[in-house]
Amino acid sequence: MEKNTKKVIKISIMLILLIAAISTIMLLPKIKVANDKKEEKLKAEVQSDMQAIIDQTISEVQEQEEREATISDLKTKLEKLGYTLDETTRKVKYNGYEITIGEDLSIENVEKILTKVSYQITSIDKDKISILLIAEDTEYGIDEIQCPDGHTVYFSNKNKVAVDYGIIPNTDNEFIVTNGEKEQQKLFIRKDQTGGLIQQIGELTQSGNTKMNLTAGNDTSCYIEGISYNVNAIVYEGDMVLDGQNTFEGATLTNNVYSFGSSQDVATSSGDVAKNTVALKVNGNLTINSGITLTSVTNGTYGGPKGLIIYCTGKLTNNGTITMTARGAKAAGENVYLWRNSNCTFEYVPSSGVAGGVGGTGGAPYTGRPGATPGAATGRRTGGGRRWSRPGYNRKWKKYNWRKRKCRNFVFRRLWRRRWII
Repeated sequence: MEKNTKKVIKISIMLILLIAAISTIMLLPKIKVANDKKEEKLKAEVQSDMQAIIDQTISEVQEQEEREATISDLKTKLEKLGYTLDETTRKVKYNGYEITIGEDLSIENVEKILTKVSYQITSIDKDKISILLIAEDTEYGIDEIQCPDGHTVYFSNKNKVAVDYGIIPNTDNEFIVTNGEKEQQKLFIRKDQTGGLIQQIGELTQSGNTKMNLTAGNDTSCYIEGISYNVNAIVYEGDMVLDGQNTFEGATLTNNVYSFGSSQDVATSSGDVAKNTVALKVNGNLTINSGITLTSVTNGTYGGPKGLIIYCTGKLTNNGTITMTARGAKAAGENVYLWRNSNCTFEYVPSSGVAGGVGGTGGAPYTGRPGATPGAATGRRTGGGRRWSRPGYNRKWKKYNWRKRKCRNFVFRRLWRRRWII
């Protein structure tokens, strides 16, 4: 009896496994069809985005220079957006696809890139620009990466890998990534040593927290030691339209107000300080619609981030409001070096702002008096505030008040005095 029961159980298990296998086989074509449709949709979106860039290039050249756009004009436009167009092959890698552009600026072909290669700058120093090279191939895996110095890193066909590498400024660097099918993707990087926060934000390619060390070119006498900025970078590819409906990673939308940054950028307690400057980089046009506000995050009690920088490679159209009201950072002041000039001088915002106006003397109840006018802000200094007095009274008013009101209640008199005597 027991043997027959075990036999029945085994047969039942085998039947279940067989049914599961048949079901999986039957589902595979449906899964493939769904994936193909998704791929077609992504391909169409990429082609539409590239066509929009081409149309914008043609329009800008016609309006500004009154001539027909060329492949060189498109190359310049794409470089501003962070993409490289090879004028010889007329091919450009864009959002995981390789697009071939015709001589008449038409799109000839769009092919998916199996091996995706990108990089992000992790730090910039006087003698070295550190990058993180990222390679991904979910179908065949990454076999190896050949670095510019001749060193090869092997990965045994892992789907996603990363390599830390230090680039020498003002030199050409070519990385060769080989997947499991021995297909190669090349990545060419050349970064010139730059100085200033704005210049370095222009080098950003990916979102995330990064540390930017101030540099000043190859002239070491022009280098300022010990200056660095912690930045929360929010990099957006393509045109960004703030309309109160669209949402974006790195920003919260509340009542038509886009607040960029995160709670990690600001102070959160009385013993804490603001951590980062928020940098919004838009590789395209930035449009702020009417009734829409762009600002940074804030803790409320302990202020906002160290600052907000908006870097737009295209056109900024502001029909709404850009504000940092009530976003002052709880942190020590520091010089913010924005740009390095060719003569080794810097354009910067000084660490100390203009002193606020002296507070006024107490006025009659419920009024107060304004303080003195603060000094004028020069040299990019932030403005000072004006201090108002607390409401007060003089002895004549006090005497008049008691007589007129004929107040005899001791408790009322005591509370009244506590409220207004300063």
